[in-house]
Amino acid sequence: MAIFPVTCRGVVVRFGATRALDGLDLEIPGGRITALVGPNGAGKTTTLRLLAGLVPASRGEARVLGLNPWAQPVAVRRRLGLLPDRPVLPAHLSVLELVRLRAALYGLTRTELPPIVTAALTELAVDDLSQAWCGALSHGQAQRVALAAVLAPGPEVLLVDEPMTALDLEAQVAVRASLRRRADDGATVVVTTHTIGHVAALADHVVRLAAGRVLGEREGTRDVSELEEWMLASSS
Repeated sequence: MAIFPVTCRGVVVRFGATRALDGLDLEIPGGRITALVGPNGAGKTTTLRLLAGLVPASRGEARVLGLNPWAQPVAVRRRLGLLPDRPVLPAHLSVLELVRLRAALYGLTRTELPPIVTAALTELAVDDLSQAWCGALSHGQAQRVALAAVLAPGPEVLLVDEPMTALDLEAQVAVRASLRRRADDGATVVVTTHTIGHVAALADHVVRLAAGRVLGEREGTRDVSELEEWMLASSS
């Protein structure tokens, strides 16, 4: 029987009277990029926040690497990286300081830090910004720096919300390559996106959400028309 690093079983998440997740059943494989797609309010971001231990389940259970992200948040976060769709960076830190701090919080030693931090900055093409203040970055630069900080510790599970927001083509290529490299190295990568082209370019596994439930799932394809046809059919 297959073992999935990330699972949800009958998960309900409420915000007041609203059910953001309504009996979510989900199995996400390791070593692949899974794209969560669906309209605004489908539950994509809430799913990532649930898995990161930022919101609790009212009912059902979620597991990340066999751990409960709400009951065991420290253990989960030591093995997980989360990039929100609008990362807020500490304005008083330089880019280099931010990435070093993030990696150090995950337990990397002083000896390990320099090459790992340098590699993360170079990989996201922000090494030339290492001495810049985080508060002075453009939105696109901040997005790439935040991803470098998330990737540096080498998380086993990577949750990325709308990773291509405000990125130019060169930056999109760098981000796609980074996410693909992590999945090829065995990490579980989950992304959300509204853009079919990004799904086609990135995803090995596609899950369509609507009203907090899984409406359908399929293998990824580089054929944008095929994806569009499937999404329209699954929503009818």
